[in-house]
Amino acid sequence: CKDRLTFSVREKIVAAIPFNLSILIGAYGLSLTSWGLTAFYLTFAYIGVLVMMRYTICPRCPHLLKGNDCLNMPAPWVKTLIAENRRGPLNTREKSLHRVVKYGILFIPIYWLVPHLHLLVPFVAFYLIGQATFRFHFCRRCKNEVCIQNRSTGCIHEWHVSAISMS
Repeated sequence: CKDRLTFSVREKIVAAIPFNLSILIGAYGLSLTSWGLTAFYLTFAYIGVLVMMRYTICPRCPHLLKGNDCLNMPAPWVKTLIAENRRGPLNTREKSLHRVVKYGILFIPIYWLVPHLHLLVPFVAFYLIGQATFRFHFCRRCKNEVCIQNRSTGCIHEWHVSAISMS
C-alpha cells in the first residue's frame, strides 16, 4: 500500500476543473432565465460544498489531519473551516447533507438547461467527468475509511484503526 497522504498540483487541478466548469455552465444557463435563480444556485453550490466540508468528510480526513493537505482548498483554510475532529461513520443527517449538495448541484439547473442542449450536454458531461474522476481515481486511493464515497482498496491508516476502535 502506498502510504501517501498528499495530493499533487496536477491532481488538485484535475479535481477542480470539471467541478467548477459544471457549476459555471449551470449558472450561465440559469442566468438566461433569472439572475435570482443564478445567485441561488451559485450560493447553494459553493456554500453547500463549504458546509459539506465542514461537517462531513473533512473533519475525518487523514489527508488533512495527518498529511496536512487538501484536494479542494489550502489545508490551513480547511482546518479553520472544519467543525471539529469528528470520528466514526457519518450519521444519517451528515449523509443526507452530503447527498443533497452533491446531487443538488446537478439537478437544480437541469430543467432550465433542457432547452439549451449546447449547455446541457457539457454541463452533464463535466459533472459526470468530475464524479468519475473522484470515483475511479481519488476514492480508490482514499484513506478516509468513513467517507460516504469511499471505494478504497488500499490500506487503513492507524488513525482510522484507533478512531474505529474507540466507537
